[in-house]
Amino acid sequence: MNKLPQTEQQIQRAILEFLWAKGFLAFKFNNAGIRKNDGSWIPTGTKGVSDILGIVPPGRFLAIEVKRPGKKATQLQQQFIDNVNAKNGLAFVAYSVDEAAEKLGGRLV
Repeated sequence: MNKLPQTEQQIQRAILEFLWAKGFLAFKFNNAGIRKNDGSWIPTGTKGVSDILGIVPPGRFLAIEVKRPGKKATQLQQQFIDNVNAKNGLAFVAYSVDEAAEKLGGRLV
């Protein structure tokens, strides 16, 4: 029996649960906006901000852009990642919990 690929939301949730279990302060950044009755959207966030934001102990900013395998970060998402890394934060794209854990490496508590 073929297993259906995980959705991006399922991958995000799994990464968040992993981070919480390891003692990280982390949360899902909701950037979708507010849907109006006519079906249009009112923007509420900044375009390009990563899906998961948090703090790597002992206080380094963390940003994880979560993608399904085969998908890539948009130009604005990559710019946000690059800006965080340039300012001594830790930001990256992750396609799975295993990849997120690998990129966090020795920062796990």
